Amino acid sequence: MVASYESPEAVRAARNFDETSCIEWLVEHTRPDDVFWDIGAHHGYYSCLLGQEAATVVAFEPFPPNQEIIDVNFHRNQLENAQLNKIALSDNDEKSRLTIDKDSQFNATPSVMDSQDSGLKIQTRRADSLIKDDVPKPTIAKIDVEGAEMQVLKGFGDYLEDISLHTIFCEAHGEFGVDEIDIADILEDAGFTVESLGERGPNSFIGATR
Repeated sequence: MVASYESPEAVRAARNFDETSCIEWLVEHTRPDDVFWDIGAHHGYYSCLLGQEAATVVAFEPFPPNQEIIDVNFHRNQLENAQLNKIALSDNDEKSRLTIDKDSQFNATPSVMDSQDSGLKIQTRRADSLIKDDVPKPTIAKIDVEGAEMQVLKGFGDYLEDISLHTIFCEAHGEFGVDEIDIADILEDAGFTVESLGERGPNSFIGATR
């Protein structure tokens, strides 16, 4: 796979051993007819890679500066099969707040805040609501949402048990208090077989297949 990027941060991330092995795992589980949901797309790195393997890419990124970079990267890689949704996924269809962690290793990393008065106001949507609104249903998904992993998974509702959704890759952000065991439990309850794909500091990479 060869792709071109606006984001040097994404390239540095790909050279990290743990993440490189995770990318390889995700590519191995991607099928030509797949619909790939890139939840927390950041600069579109995974979207650009999986866009060369899957039939359709649906990226979700609520942070405007990241959206601009994604648009550039999609154009640069001629991803005609990709669409960008400028929202955050969660367990509700409401307005929420986005805060920026400027101490992140990737410069400014956004995360959704609950019931806060500060931060950028954004739209959050449940995955099952989007599917009902005719957004292409995912068959494979990546979740990297800076601490909102459980909310995103709960927002899938019954669709999390749909056998057409065959693979999920999720980064559990221990730095934000997310327990990888909780992530594994909800995935196993939905019928997935879960495996650990490695760690980076307090964060864990989780693979789930069926």
